[in-house]
Amino acid sequence: MFSLRVGKEHILKYLLYLFALPAFAQFSGLTTTPDGSRLYFASTLRQRNTAQPLHGKVFTLDDREIKPSLILDHQLSSYANITAPYLDSTGNLAGHSASNICRNNFLTPCTSVEASTWRNLRFQGTLTLSPNRRYALNSASGRHSEYTFTLLNLETNQRLATATKSPASHLVTNEGVVWRNRGEGIERLTTGATTFETVISIEQARFTTGIAHIPNTSRILTWSNQDSISQLLQFDMVTKLRTSIGPPLPLACTSIAAATNQTWIATCQSGIHTQLLRLDSPQSNWRIIAPKFREFTLSASGRILWYLTSDNAFHKVDLIEETDETRLPPIGSIESTQSIASPGSLYFIQGEGIESATLQMSTLGVPRRQLTPISKSPTQLIYLIPPDILPPYFFHTLEIQNLLSPFFEFRQPLSTVIQPVGPLFFDISQGASNPRPTQFAARPLAVHQDFSSLVTRENPVGPGGIVHLYALNLGPVPATFFIIPLPRLSVETATIPDFTCIGNNPNDPPVLLYAGPAPGIIGLHQITLRMPQGPPSNSNVGLVYNVACGFASAFNTSGLIPALEGANP
Repeated sequence: MFSLRVGKEHILKYLLYLFALPAFAQFSGLTTTPDGSRLYFASTLRQRNTAQPLHGKVFTLDDREIKPSLILDHQLSSYANITAPYLDSTGNLAGHSASNICRNNFLTPCTSVEASTWRNLRFQGTLTLSPNRRYALNSASGRHSEYTFTLLNLETNQRLATATKSPASHLVTNEGVVWRNRGEGIERLTTGATTFETVISIEQARFTTGIAHIPNTSRILTWSNQDSISQLLQFDMVTKLRTSIGPPLPLACTSIAAATNQTWIATCQSGIHTQLLRLDSPQSNWRIIAPKFREFTLSASGRILWYLTSDNAFHKVDLIEETDETRLPPIGSIESTQSIASPGSLYFIQGEGIESATLQMSTLGVPRRQLTPISKSPTQLIYLIPPDILPPYFFHTLEIQNLLSPFFEFRQPLSTVIQPVGPLFFDISQGASNPRPTQFAARPLAVHQDFSSLVTRENPVGPGGIVHLYALNLGPVPATFFIIPLPRLSVETATIPDFTCIGNNPNDPPVLLYAGPAPGIIGLHQITLRMPQGPPSNSNVGLVYNVACGFASAFNTSGLIPALEGANP
């Protein structure tokens, strides 16, 4: 890992390292039919060569074929995020969780149920279903940190019990009993109750997390996490007897599911990855099903397990036959592309499983050349746009091709027009280890004058201090820039006409010392600024200098509003 003492000669290498972004979830809400033959999941992706709308959808996967199951007709942004589909007892789609407007609470996600089998019920919050899909627990946020929990019979539309508590791990049994664990005792909610009843005391269940019910028994499973060791525990709810199950694990285990009376499925954190494991008896050893996975679901019978790997491959496991079948190989999808690309600048493509993709440059629709990435990973491709592109630049487009995937992400176009100017700055508001090229950066990536380290809260810049920012697309970079050695730059005048930076105080503005190609670094522009002589401003993130940079002719659309860390004078 690179130190924050980046060094001038390592700026590009540093950025390329930081932009090797971690994978992100493209799919959610995995659930399967009672026999496990068909998988349902939610996604905001759209399938290739379709006109599917630009919001969340539910898909099915059966015999390696993906089909749309639910596409909402609503165009409102409140329906943009379907997070989970719900199936009824027959295995048919009965409802979904979606972000839409709730009564009396415009910011709370709701659950909409749109099927006659559940009598068109509509809930605020989300649902936790029993394995037989007969019962559900509706969890809805209330005031402060409390939630309202309502136990429902989905077949009769009866509300069986209601209680108010803080959030916790929950499960609903086939008998309509709710169990919860929040590390302070194991509690139960039954028909007719108005409060959760403590069954296992805090002394017995301290430092536990997660909860599972062994079907047709009075036994509950949970994890004990102490001193970086996880031990699976079994509690008998009648005798209150506590038993250790299986060997301890040097992992952070958080959830457990009972497939059968003797087979248990666990998720445990190992470094930055989440492992999926199985245990087949109290005396056996844990076995890894998947070393890197995102989500799993079990069939009602407990025999079939579906899981999604970290690279978005769908697997189907028969826990009895012990077969693991890849039902869909890793799915590549484009999550974002730059909206603007300029000659000689870097160009970023971000997504999932995109190493097979290629970038082709066309002129007036005629393919001219295929570009070679200067950095390549499954989640990001970085290209250098050729510096010798001739105007008019809008004749030229970049097109992504050869992505081996049934999906394309909808949020960005898959072709980009070459433009002479379109500033993008590196935003580190999500952390210095996760900079993003963006038009408006809340906190730009800034380097101290001597290039020794980044500007951070722990290492701020003081009044009159000099910092360097890095940007893309401040203008075409001439081809000669890459082949003619440059003399040592003097920070006296900016090299890009019409480019300026301003601050909060017009009488004490930041001074633009240089704006042009970053010396010795391909594809990047450098902006060198001297901070105002006066004190910085107070903000919710501490002392800062508020600086906005852009082209005077189009400041509002091409500008940046960064907040540089400051120090007391």
